[in-house]
Amino acid sequence: MATTVSARIYSHHEKSDGTFNVKYVVYHKGERKFIDSPHFVSKRQINKDFNIKDKFVLKWLDETLDDYRILISAINSRLDFFTCEELRDYLRDSNKDIDLIEFANAHIDYLKENNREPYLLN
Repeated sequence: MATTVSARIYSHHEKSDGTFNVKYVVYHKGERKFIDSPHFVSKRQINKDFNIKDKFVLKWLDETLDDYRILISAINSRLDFFTCEELRDYLRDSNKDIDLIEFANAHIDYLKENNREPYLLN
């Protein structure tokens, strides 16, 4: 089954100001997971089928979708080992800066949860 990514809006996600948040949809192994985008569209920017018609917004969405597709291609044969949720998280967090303190704290928590002593230098 093919893994796909697309950009969609849903009528039931209308905000109080009349706009819709564009969602990136990750489809993998028969499941769908969503990534919120920073883009919002109004009713003037969509058609009656809730497809985006604004070329400016589509340009930005296509750039991100292309980046996601490149990341998926780079995973290659390891893609079979990803669940849909793991793939969504991988794509969502791919541009996230690594926070060394956050990483160290997470590793310490992991060691504590697994009753392992941290390696200390003497």
